[in-house]
Amino acid sequence: MHALSDFFRETEPVRVPEWSRDAVWYQIMVERFRNGDPGNDPPGVMSWTGDPHTTEGPPPHQRWYGGDLAGLIEGLDYLADLGVTALYLNPIFQAGSYHKYDAIDWRHVDDHFGVAGEYAKTAAREDLHDPATWLFNESDRMFLRLIREAHDRGIRIIVDVSFNHVSQAHPAFKDVKEFGRSSEYADWFEIVCWDPFDFEGWAGHKHMPVLRKGPDGPASARARQHIFDVTARWTAPFGDSSQGVDGWRLDVANEFPAHFWADWRNLVKSLNPDAVIVGEVWDICDEWLDGQTFDGVMNYPFAELGVAFFGGGRDAPSIADFDQHTRLLRNHYHRSVAEGLWNLYDSHDVDRLVSRLKNPGFPYARANKPSANPLYNDGKPTPEDYDRLLLSAVYQMTALGAPMIYYGTEVGMWGGGDPDCRKPMIWRDLLPYANPDENRIEERVLAAYKELIGLRKAHLCLSRGDFLTLHCGAGDDTIYAYARAGRGGVAVVALNVGSDPCEAKFQLPDGFPGWADFSPAYGMAAEDWPAQGAEARLTLRPLQGAILIAES
Repeated sequence: MHALSDFFRETEPVRVPEWSRDAVWYQIMVERFRNGDPGNDPPGVMSWTGDPHTTEGPPPHQRWYGGDLAGLIEGLDYLADLGVTALYLNPIFQAGSYHKYDAIDWRHVDDHFGVAGEYAKTAAREDLHDPATWLFNESDRMFLRLIREAHDRGIRIIVDVSFNHVSQAHPAFKDVKEFGRSSEYADWFEIVCWDPFDFEGWAGHKHMPVLRKGPDGPASARARQHIFDVTARWTAPFGDSSQGVDGWRLDVANEFPAHFWADWRNLVKSLNPDAVIVGEVWDICDEWLDGQTFDGVMNYPFAELGVAFFGGGRDAPSIADFDQHTRLLRNHYHRSVAEGLWNLYDSHDVDRLVSRLKNPGFPYARANKPSANPLYNDGKPTPEDYDRLLLSAVYQMTALGAPMIYYGTEVGMWGGGDPDCRKPMIWRDLLPYANPDENRIEERVLAAYKELIGLRKAHLCLSRGDFLTLHCGAGDDTIYAYARAGRGGVAVVALNVGSDPCEAKFQLPDGFPGWADFSPAYGMAAEDWPAQGAEARLTLRPLQGAILIAES
């Protein structure tokens, strides 16, 4: 039996911020998390607790619910109690949509997230090319307050940005539309034709004009400098990194060349060496994680393997195949990188985890919703679906890599792909919601997530220990068992992925504590774990996960 570290590729160590390797992440779409200030709501907001499938009001992709930074500040105590230590926020900068990927201005926080009416009066006093003229308005200061209050609770914040494209309402693009070739921003964008005027939109979406690229990133030197100036503004406001974001998540990051991000990384790390940089890259991507560009990526290959395995459909991988493929995945990277990868299952771009587990066999893609796939079942999950959710959570919280929870997964929120994966968060103080039998807090799910997060934080072996496979089932045996060893103890994790009770027998490697030194920490009562001899006899209910801990 070999420790996982024996299999990591032999490369020079890659420095990844230490805190990110122990983090428990939580992703938030601010517009859908909590409404703390109705005074900044856009016109026509939908009822937060209303029926999300109502046919009244705007189409689902154009709806607003009023979530804002004041609401997020109100929710910080909930997040601290849950145990998360780092927040990934979808874009917050001035934009025309609720999701904010169509940025109007990276310099300022959106009025609907901060204080109504602030952007126009601030931008009118500024020069886009001169950071010395840039002001911090009340919306911006609301974000700085959020950072400060999160830090006071031991929670770090990174923010999402897409430097690849902007909104047609961006000041530079508006100038190009008005003045054409004579605009001082004429070289910023991918102009297809000047007469008649035409340009490239991201993925064909004309409301998001794409920045023109060159071999060094943005073709325009002034656009490149603007990106760098914006980055410095939010990484170290007023020249003080303690007041700024703790890192960046880079949308469609692979649409810029790597050496652009290398230069950008040098800027970020010069301002805050502990800032974490995460790229949105959906595939295995060794070339982005060599210490020159990103510290990590959104680990969608982890998600794809996990939902296929825990969904339990006819095409689900065997235990042995799952173990092999996950081992190969984490061994693509240096260990420090692998420990900090964002291990997610769901996000704003895919169907929610429990709904995905309810629909095994479909590809892991954004089209998992009834409007794109009539066979997709978007009904309320069953108790068995939630059992699968919790089994997947046990693995997520004990696997190598930093777990990431998509807002609401921990209370059992469900739904297919966009827009259903972006419903407003369910809050206890706002109950009951419309259709209360369907839209409610699943108490056992929330309790399990809190317990699992607490265990991960309490036992360093669960984030930094070696990963050792102990048992991969055989025949009718449906138990997968592994250990996380070192760094203060040993944890043994056993997962019954089958629909029947199962008993497994397996031994521990030489040098491990004896079975009598282990105590149940999750999923098993103490009386169900008598002191064992050299070989453990472990009996688990269907879809039960258990964690045993031996302190060193």
